[in-house]
Amino acid sequence: MRLPRRTPYYGNVQEEISYVYERFYGNRRDRNAIESALGVVRLWIHRTCCPQAVESTALLVESVMLDQTRVSDYAARASYAMALTRLVNSVVDSFQTGVYAQSIGAIAEQIGLPQWLVQVRHCSTHEELPSISVCRTASERALAWLDHHYWRPTLQVYNGGSLYSSGEQEGDDVESGMDDGEQEARATTRVRAAQLLYAYKQQATAVLRDKSLMQRSMPPHFHALVQIEQFVRQEWSRRAARPMLMSTAARLGRRAHDKDGESDEPGDPSFSLEDEEETKQLASVLQELISQLLLPGALFPTDMKQRRGRRGRTDVAGMDSPVSEEAARLWDPLFRHMHVMAPMFLPLLVDALVCAAMSERTCARAWLQHLANMDEIEVPLHVPRWPHENSGSHGMTSTLRTSTDRMRRGPLRRTVIFYALETPDHDLHTLALSLCDNDANLHSRVEQLCRLHQLSHVDESVAASACLGEMEERAATLPFWSAENDAAYSPIGDAMEDEAMSEPHHARLTDQGGTGFSDGYADGDATASPVAADSAPPGWRRAPASYTATPIGCLAGQRPALLLWS
Repeated sequence: MRLPRRTPYYGNVQEEISYVYERFYGNRRDRNAIESALGVVRLWIHRTCCPQAVESTALLVESVMLDQTRVSDYAARASYAMALTRLVNSVVDSFQTGVYAQSIGAIAEQIGLPQWLVQVRHCSTHEELPSISVCRTASERALAWLDHHYWRPTLQVYNGGSLYSSGEQEGDDVESGMDDGEQEARATTRVRAAQLLYAYKQQATAVLRDKSLMQRSMPPHFHALVQIEQFVRQEWSRRAARPMLMSTAARLGRRAHDKDGESDEPGDPSFSLEDEEETKQLASVLQELISQLLLPGALFPTDMKQRRGRRGRTDVAGMDSPVSEEAARLWDPLFRHMHVMAPMFLPLLVDALVCAAMSERTCARAWLQHLANMDEIEVPLHVPRWPHENSGSHGMTSTLRTSTDRMRRGPLRRTVIFYALETPDHDLHTLALSLCDNDANLHSRVEQLCRLHQLSHVDESVAASACLGEMEERAATLPFWSAENDAAYSPIGDAMEDEAMSEPHHARLTDQGGTGFSDGYADGDATASPVAADSAPPGWRRAPASYTATPIGCLAGQRPALLLWS
């Protein structure tokens, strides 16, 4: 007689799994809902064998809740480390089916488990506990991996192929036009990108330790670079061929481009940047690589103290310690190869490092300084940008905005300076100044832009009436434009000509005695003003009667070139 099969579930399997899933991956602030789901999982564990993925998810969620309470960092780190170690061990052990035991890293690579989680598990078991920041990041990645590889497929089976039994759909996916198949494809892309970068790091490290490997016709890390290039081209072709949810104008423009037959040849060493949609698709693929590069274990060390706590160590120039020679020799071949293949890669990497400098600080600034020292590399300045967020996250956003400033190609150093000046971070401003020490003209412009960030806010304790009164007193001393000079001056035409001049704007201010107007008005002209010019504040004059105020928003959200690129 065959015994009945025991399951941990009490009633309807679909309802119980959906109940737990909605509370684990729902609102993290609803502690009552999460405690209710944890109670259900505890019942499953006591009844019979509970699925390992469910138990691991419960341990991770419970660690997150413990971290949110007033508990010591060491207790939270220990809880995270135990949950992550149990997750990796339980997942990997289920694939140990051969006669000979395989390494955890090899099995993780086969099943798509991030190698970084394996490294965190190794540190938790054999070394010091990872920092609280690493534990939190690893926990979020582990929960996302479990969501994609266990919870969603399981719910799809019980819901008849639909993830949402009530007909709900995720708003972000509907807006971006990605169905479940595209989400799965992009998740696979992220896993593949992590695997390729990990393989490159291992092979490049072996070449650095054994110089005889460089004597081969094709060293191991060259083979890894070829695989990365093939991965980028294949994924870019797949995304470019995917039907997009575009407006009518974009659709017509895309079809016209396709009819022209302008596309990359298979043998082209680089990608074409003529089509805006294809440029965005290529940038989204490069984003996957850059996101993996900015995780601890690649460009950034796994130890939080090494990433953020080296502020006391400085070099001769007074800046933070530079990138080590070993790290530079390890990653420079990848940077140069990606630059030849896709010139927008390094600007995207610089933009992501600037965002990461808000949180990773010392290590990110060191890599920015290292990239700026590659003087022989020139990059295009018209590339997609990642929006800077106040949270300082290292480039994990997927929204790209394309700049409309058609600027010329320039050295990578200027790109680093330009992106660093866009942030309010004082350390990045100091880095930008140090990068232009050899160019007096550029140093003067950058120094003036840095001063703009250092301007203090208006003292709110002063009454508004007092401020208005002082403004009226100053306005009375300003000279006026004469009618003759007003008629001779064209505010639109002359302004456009002045902006088109190659001479910087601040230089024209100095040459003209600080007035800021063209030579149609002479300083100190008694007939032009009842007040002598010497008694007026330097650099200010009353506007002519024909002056038209510029409306707010005329730049349509775009940044002007300011003084750096003029």
